[in-house]
Amino acid sequence: MSRYPFRAAANAYLTEYRHVFARSTYEERERALRRMTSVMEGLCAAGTISTTDPAKMTYSDVKEYFAVMKARGLSSNSMAHEMAYLNSLCKFCGNNCVDMARSRYPMIRRTETRKRGPTIPYDVIGKVILTGMHREGFERLRGYAAVVISLSAGLRADEIRNAKRDNLCLEDGTIYVDIVKGRGTYGEPRTIPIHPEALELIGRYVRIRDLTIGRNSDYLFCCRSHPGPLATNTLRKDKAIVSGEVGYDGATFQACRRTYGQWLKDEGVPMEALSLHMGHKNSRTTETFYARQRESDALAITKQVWKERNEKMVTED
Repeated sequence: MSRYPFRAAANAYLTEYRHVFARSTYEERERALRRMTSVMEGLCAAGTISTTDPAKMTYSDVKEYFAVMKARGLSSNSMAHEMAYLNSLCKFCGNNCVDMARSRYPMIRRTETRKRGPTIPYDVIGKVILTGMHREGFERLRGYAAVVISLSAGLRADEIRNAKRDNLCLEDGTIYVDIVKGRGTYGEPRTIPIHPEALELIGRYVRIRDLTIGRNSDYLFCCRSHPGPLATNTLRKDKAIVSGEVGYDGATFQACRRTYGQWLKDEGVPMEALSLHMGHKNSRTTETFYARQRESDALAITKQVWKERNEKMVTED
């Protein structure tokens, strides 16, 4: 048996799932398990839990770990993630101790309801596009194109990084995404329509990108120095520059995806089609967190129904 069983199990788990998770998801889980390893080893050394072996941990060990992390000030949402990560690792080792703890201790299964985040105002979208159209140089324009393609096609950060140049069709106004979230499980490659308002800026970026990079890279977003996909940190820095120049801090890629969903919903795209464009497993996820009918639209529709009903009753009389 390994001297550090939790560490060994976490390494085996990460190795098994390296090519299943999206890169950003994998890196987040790797950081979480590394942190969890340190905490577990400290708790075991202090005698708070009975073992650090995920295959042998008990529901009491899970409860003690939960109590310690909660005492450190983690929110209910963060605790839900902690328990999800621990549950995945323990089940990977054939142990359902986390599920048992959730059944035995209600406080562990109680979490905050996830709320739908805000969308980016349409005037900010216009400002991003207009500002980008006046930027010169490959690197300066790259950040604007990345943000705009997330706004206008709903691409996730990892999908932006792995987007291929040849999969973009400006004539057809679409982009084919083959590296997707949930690949190998529920995620499937998909062709996504790009909102027409973004095509001019994206086309301008592509022309400058092709003159600068040419066939030295297959990726739509890349660096001069290497042909691979853009690094996560570089993409994050590009986005931060765009946010600073347009004076809007809420332009995260998650917010851009929500905005794409709401934008299409506001324009009348059916929920089933929108769900497919966004790469969701079902339309419930889309409607709950990304695109809802606006209250003002619902009110107008209801009033119109009543108006037509009353007019019909008058006609019949």
